[in-house]
Amino acid sequence: MNQRMWQLCQRRADYRRLWDKLFGRVNDASDIKLSHSLPELIRNFRKERKKWLNAGRPLRTQKQMHTIFEDICSKCDYFEPTGKDKGKCQRCGCRLSKDGIMLNKIAWATTQCPDDPPKWLEESPEFIREESKKYKGPVSTCGGCS
Repeated sequence: MNQRMWQLCQRRADYRRLWDKLFGRVNDASDIKLSHSLPELIRNFRKERKKWLNAGRPLRTQKQMHTIFEDICSKCDYFEPTGKDKGKCQRCGCRLSKDGIMLNKIAWATTQCPDDPPKWLEESPEFIREESKKYKGPVSTCGGCS
């Protein structure tokens, strides 16, 4: 669902009825959550990965990840479930998961919620310093395995 499709569906009554049937009545294009292009997702991922690598690859604890996922992300209007304990943030396009570090924005301690104001913040510099000491091996190209 995106703004352009909504605008196109406003031109013909039969398309409008179909839109309303599939997605519900939307009075304004600003009510529609935007989708992200692949180049935009790659650019955002690279920026976050660079920040994470430069900080020494710090990771949040399992308890922190569970808390952020259960108490904040899964209850957010921008959260789109994609499976059991998994989802996607429609605000930034990133994948979110309660477990695991591979392609999981919550796992990296240098990331924060893209909402304004953020609903969860990156971890403190002290936490990041301590966590970065734990990981010394090479990082794979996906940024998830160490």
